[in-house]
Amino acid sequence: MSTLAEFLKEHGEKLRAGAPERAKRREEWVAAVERLVQQIEGWLRQADGEQVLQVERIAVERQEPQLGAYLAPALNIALGGERVQVLPGPRYVLAPNSDEALTRGKSQGRVDVTDGAQTYHLYRYANDQGEWWALVDDEEYVPRRFDQKSFEDALVQLLQ
Repeated sequence: MSTLAEFLKEHGEKLRAGAPERAKRREEWVAAVERLVQQIEGWLRQADGEQVLQVERIAVERQEPQLGAYLAPALNIALGGERVQVLPGPRYVLAPNSDEALTRGKSQGRVDVTDGAQTYHLYRYANDQGEWWALVDDEEYVPRRFDQKSFEDALVQLLQ
């Protein structure tokens, strides 16, 4: 059995050796969430001609074993007394099985769109042709392409 000092020395060496790769993966994940949040903000501005939505951009702190601690963008969306949040979830996550044409590989992170009672999960996929997101509701759990229409449909359900 090792002493605490030995354990910490060994663990510290491993952490330092992996720090550059962790930082790269963390930055890539936060950038992907930033692009998604910007897209959603654009869709909200486009749809809200009546200017009745209150949209607040916030930063949330996350902690993941493979990435460490980081801040990621999030949104609070309010309509009257109803509130929906767009919250980054983990970068390393299992996604549901689906049509291979939609997901084409392993998921690379999740963002939740939720009112606290119902949640739509957005799973990120990426390859050398680009990135895309799949939307999965927490009832049917069937992935479908995430686009402006699927986002607006989900948001209407959550704000009703």
